[in-house]
Amino acid sequence: MNTWDQNKFLLWTIVAIASKSMDAYIHLHTHLQPHVRRLASDIYSPDNDPLPNVQALLLLAGGHFFTLRPKMILLGHIVRLPGILR
Repeated sequence: MNTWDQNKFLLWTIVAIASKSMDAYIHLHTHLQPHVRRLASDIYSPDNDPLPNVQALLLLAGGHFFTLRPKMILLGHIVRLPGILR
């Protein structure tokens, strides 16, 4: 059964990106940035399903979380995720 917290990285990435576009929640965006970055560093955990991680990385690479160089690094991580190139 799918639940809202099946992949915390994807969930908090969506919340952080959505909060940036809402003036009432801009403080939440600032607060969530370090949390999302920490979750991004844990994408190689064997417990994580690679597909939601790819979705979250693509959202981050397409958004304003990072400058160009870190975005290219994020895209490189997608290729290295286990099971993606099967």
